[in-house]
Amino acid sequence: ASKTVPRLVLRSVVQNGQRFYAVEGQSVAVPRMVPSVTTILSAAVNKPGLATWQKKQSVDYFKKKLLSISPMKKTGRVLPPDAVLDEIAAEALSAPDAEKDKASLFGTRSHSLFECVIRENMATFECSCELRAVKDAFLNWREHVAKRANLKVVESEVPIFSSKHGYAGTMDALATMPKSSSGRGASQERCLVVLDWKTSNYMRVEYAWQVAAYIRAYEEMTGQKIEDAFLVRLEKESGDFEVRRIRDIEAAFQGFLACLAVYNAVNGTNSYFT
Repeated sequence: ASKTVPRLVLRSVVQNGQRFYAVEGQSVAVPRMVPSVTTILSAAVNKPGLATWQKKQSVDYFKKKLLSISPMKKTGRVLPPDAVLDEIAAEALSAPDAEKDKASLFGTRSHSLFECVIRENMATFECSCELRAVKDAFLNWREHVAKRANLKVVESEVPIFSSKHGYAGTMDALATMPKSSSGRGASQERCLVVLDWKTSNYMRVEYAWQVAAYIRAYEEMTGQKIEDAFLVRLEKESGDFEVRRIRDIEAAFQGFLACLAVYNAVNGTNSYFT
């Protein structure tokens, strides 16, 4: 059985587009402000495809906005005044951020939905149309994977904090499952596992680093060993899902620590010049 996590309060603070947590609670002697796990990874992991995607979003927005102006529709030649073009260009530059905010909001709403389904144990839980497919994907995963593996969620949205390494975050779900896959005899002994939900279009290597960071912080806080971890990617349109197991949690954690070292080097107070 899982041990009660030391009382911890994470207050989210956004500074310069980055998320930090003010960490308070019985397990923290002095309140601290630390970066979130996702802030560390976002700052340290290079995403070559992101720049291309941002350019495409801006160009697509500009084209769509320009073609929506009636003179352009009629003649294909008449351009709007310079002031209007400047306004459209400014909006186009912010289009990628708007799309990222939209995706982030979708992820937040999806996680809230999953938590409600888990807490209330309601497969018929009502949700908005935009979340219907991802809800179906979650229920499909629960029916075809979680039940068959005798996987039981014991806590969701678990706040974690590493005093040793200086980071915090929220773990999607803590669960238990049999130590043996046979489900008989000694296999009834259960172990702790971590689950992480994703609504992105594909799996990324940094997801493993993220979950490993949560695991090591939880172990630091409680003294309990996490035996396994699974990423569950839920499709936003088809209702399908993808499950990936983190094969080597320690190797994944080393990947996170490398990112943390880069983050601290870039954002630290040390000066490298005389």
